[in-house]
Amino acid sequence: MAAADALRPGDNPLSLYEHAAQLRTQAKQLLDDTGEHRRSFRYHTIASLIESAIRLCDKALGQPTPAELKAVVNSVLQTANDIKDTSAIKRTTDTINTAAPAAQQNIQQSPMTWARVAALRTAATAQAQPNLAPSPTEKCRELVIKLTDRQMISHLRSQTPTHLKEHINRALKSQTDPEVNRIQIVAAKQLRSGDIAAYTRNQQEKDTLQESVHDWVETFGGSARIVTQTYGVIVHGVHTKSIDPSDMENAIKLLQAENKPLLPSAEIRYVGWLTKASTNKRASSLVVEFSRPEDANAAITGGMVWQAEMLSCELYDRTCKVKQCFNCQKYGHIGTQCQAPQACGYCAGQHSSKDCSQKEDPGAERSNADNSTY
Repeated sequence: MAAADALRPGDNPLSLYEHAAQLRTQAKQLLDDTGEHRRSFRYHTIASLIESAIRLCDKALGQPTPAELKAVVNSVLQTANDIKDTSAIKRTTDTINTAAPAAQQNIQQSPMTWARVAALRTAATAQAQPNLAPSPTEKCRELVIKLTDRQMISHLRSQTPTHLKEHINRALKSQTDPEVNRIQIVAAKQLRSGDIAAYTRNQQEKDTLQESVHDWVETFGGSARIVTQTYGVIVHGVHTKSIDPSDMENAIKLLQAENKPLLPSAEIRYVGWLTKASTNKRASSLVVEFSRPEDANAAITGGMVWQAEMLSCELYDRTCKVKQCFNCQKYGHIGTQCQAPQACGYCAGQHSSKDCSQKEDPGAERSNADNSTY
């Protein structure tokens, strides 16, 4: 019989689900085959047994398959992991919210240093451009050549950036120093001030050009020089009579010598009063510019010594200094950079303020120049 042959040992499926399905099919077939012998007393015994087997198979087939059970278990595990991650995130958020006021208080109490300025600018850039990967700014590769020859400045106004770049590259190529003559500028432009901004391929090349002999710069005039970045601090409470304004070089030497125990490797590049009116006061604020940010930061946090007095310091950011042009009376540039028509600061007429006929007349009506750019 076909059903008996199908139930031979070794022929049954290994899977419980498949075995139940096959057994149900065979039992149903057997029940149909025995239907012809309904009058036999054996039929009722066999039929009830077969029907019970079929019901058992139906129950087995109604249960989830191993694959379905596995999927449910995986879903439960994933949900548990999500709950765990959410709890961890909530704990982290609570910690940040608790620590934020204390951190903010520490930030407000700590002095502003050049390191904090760099960090704040980086954070502001990241917030403004969240989807952009950080990349070196052009300032890291920018080399500024200071020009003082007015004829050279005027001549270069008519030159294209390509011409400026080639001019600098030829000058670099002519140098005997192999570290310098292998460097090539990738871009150049003339700034509004008349100075030249050149851009190297990377910051290392910029540093090499700044630290090497600057003979090649003389192709822009004998007084041309490379501008080096400095890091300024404001020293408060300096007695004005203790510094000779006509001999700031001597002030630099004295200031550097007196602070050697505190700032042993510091190099001071510039010293000058914060405002022109400083010399009229008994004591005023002095601007001191260092060649390294580390020394400026040390001065900000620890102060500086002058004539055996410990004086407090704070960061000096020259971008906060307002520039006004006395040619057009507008803000943001100075007269030597101005290409706008001349405007008088007294009557707004198209002439120099010093030539104004109304400046000595107290009854003359004053008319301010258009300062729309401020």
